[in-house]
Amino acid sequence: MMFHISFTEVYTSSRKIQDMVLQEQQILNNLQAAVTELRNETALLLFSKFYRDRVFKVEKRRYATNPRETLSHPNGIYFYIKHFATDYENIRSVLEHAQSWSVRKYLSSVADQADVRGALRSFLRLQTVYNLSTSDMIRGNYFGRLGPELGQEDVMEIGRAALDSGRVERAIEWLEAALQLVDNKEPTVGFHLFESGTSLTGQIQALLGRAYNHQGDRQKATEMYKMAVSLDPQNVQVKQLERELEFRPPLAVDPSTQRPFKEELGRLCKLQNKLTKNKFDRRLNCTYRQVLLPYYRFKMELISVTPYVALFFDVITDEEINGLTNYATDKLKRGVVLAGRESIFVESRTSDTYFVTNEESPIADRLSKRTGAILGLEAAHDKQDSFLSSDPFQVVNYGMGGHYDVHLDSVNK
Repeated sequence: MMFHISFTEVYTSSRKIQDMVLQEQQILNNLQAAVTELRNETALLLFSKFYRDRVFKVEKRRYATNPRETLSHPNGIYFYIKHFATDYENIRSVLEHAQSWSVRKYLSSVADQADVRGALRSFLRLQTVYNLSTSDMIRGNYFGRLGPELGQEDVMEIGRAALDSGRVERAIEWLEAALQLVDNKEPTVGFHLFESGTSLTGQIQALLGRAYNHQGDRQKATEMYKMAVSLDPQNVQVKQLERELEFRPPLAVDPSTQRPFKEELGRLCKLQNKLTKNKFDRRLNCTYRQVLLPYYRFKMELISVTPYVALFFDVITDEEINGLTNYATDKLKRGVVLAGRESIFVESRTSDTYFVTNEESPIADRLSKRTGAILGLEAAHDKQDSFLSSDPFQVVNYGMGGHYDVHLDSVNK
């Protein structure tokens, strides 16, 4: 079995996440061969033990659960990313200095702590784009599609991610929800050291106090500090809250509140605006649109006159979609955006992408000609010194919460 894994984040691509879970046995076999080639007895000994333990887990998972069903749910995807990152953390630290391209390649196909942080931020993007409620997401209810529930620590970490990214209102939502949760599976801090156990409550209160303080509510922040310091005075977040109360950090500006179209975007993405306001306008109709040949027509639905918006149906076949997807699968790379003259990675485009041109794919060429015939527009790609050109077809594989946010495409000429 061949792997085509790029050295990028796992959480940005559902294909990578599925490969990590469903093909873990092959990843382990490839890693074992790569580690053997290192001729490092210590590394081989440690990896051999890890390999045996992990293969047992792979077999157990195969018969105990339905991974594909879990991988179709955001909470399930997050749990896989978190557990893989945790389980592979020690062996990764053993092998991370290995001067082996193969070892690095196969390790890069397994989620790490950076992917966990990315997945936590993905929850916030999902919530913003689809206007989801915090309580529904915690219960694993996404528009009626049910999945695993989030635990208290997971909810706290999402709140921390919101706070770290300046989404103060979101942070307060998640951290207040975390305080209300009782997670019976939560291990107590210091349990294995025979110390008095301390729950996550103190840490959550400290994070919540920091959020209140950034919001400008010093009174609530102080109240949270008093409760947190009585529970867990040595906690890093408690000490950070103490410093911030003393030096008063500047009020944070929540980026999610700076978008006047945010609520409208959420309604559109939730498909709440299925009908136009002027749905009884007689000009809005469905018709068969004739192109060149009288017997070759396309279904068209006019849904808006001003601005002019029309939907065309049955323009592309499933076989053509699969053909483009299969062609691009091995070429997918983390999507970038232009910043000046440079291409950079940004949070708003967490996906793997490939552009298929007419020249490299007969399917793309055929679709471009068909689109041009329907619309009466030029469908050639990259036509020199002319605005009369179109973009190549874009094949995108989204990961957890991956999306390309609302943006303006412009031509500077």
